[in-house]
Amino acid sequence: MALVLAIDADWDVVTQYCRVFREQFIFTSFNATWPQHTVHRFIGPQMVKNSINTYLGNNHIHYITGAGHGEYDTFKGYQNQLIWSVNQNLSQLQGAIVHLLACKAGALLGRLMVRQGALAFWGYTENFAFPTTNPLPQDFAQDDVVKPFLQMDCIIDQGILNGQTAAAIYDSITQYVAHIYPHLPSLYEQEVLIDNYVRLVCPVTTWGDANITIG
Repeated sequence: MALVLAIDADWDVVTQYCRVFREQFIFTSFNATWPQHTVHRFIGPQMVKNSINTYLGNNHIHYITGAGHGEYDTFKGYQNQLIWSVNQNLSQLQGAIVHLLACKAGALLGRLMVRQGALAFWGYTENFAFPTTNPLPQDFAQDDVVKPFLQMDCIIDQGILNGQTAAAIYDSITQYVAHIYPHLPSLYEQEVLIDNYVRLVCPVTTWGDANITIG
C-alpha cells in the first residue's frame, strides 16, 4: 500500500480547471479504482506550505501529485503562495515520486528534487497550456475543449497509481497524443498539445529512476 499526497491550488481559472479534471480522471473514483493506496488531500486554502511540510514531516509519502502555478525554480499553492523552491531544503521529498502539473517547474525545481532524494519527477520545463471554451462554461467539467489536454497529464497519475514503470507511462502518453492529435479541431489546438508533450520531463528523460514504481 502506498500513501499518496494530492495537492491542488484550486484558486483561479487555470488551477480550478486542473482540479476539476483531476477530480474527474483520478479522485472521484480513487478508492474504488486504487483500494491498495491511501490518499490525503490539500485543496484550495488548505494548500499552503506549513500544512504540507507538517504532513510530510509526520508521514512517509510514496507519491506526491500536485497542480498549481510554477516557475523554473518554484511551485506555488493557494493564491500563489510558495510551496517549494530551489532555495530551500527539499529533503522531505526523499523516497517519493513527484508529479507537478505546473508550468516550468520541471526545468530546475524538478531536477533539484531528484538530486535531494526524490525517486522520480514528472513535470514540464516550459508552460503547460490549454485552450478553453469562450465564454467559459458555468461547469468547467463540461468543457470539452480543455478535456483532452488535462487528460494527457492525468495519464501520469493513473499509470503511477497502477504501479507502471516510467517507460510504460510515457508510452501510454505518446500513444494518447498520437491518437487524439488528428481529432483536435484546429491547428492551434494541435500545436498546444504537441508543445505540452515535448515539454514533459520524467524518469525516461533522466528526471529520476525510470524503474521506480509504487507497486
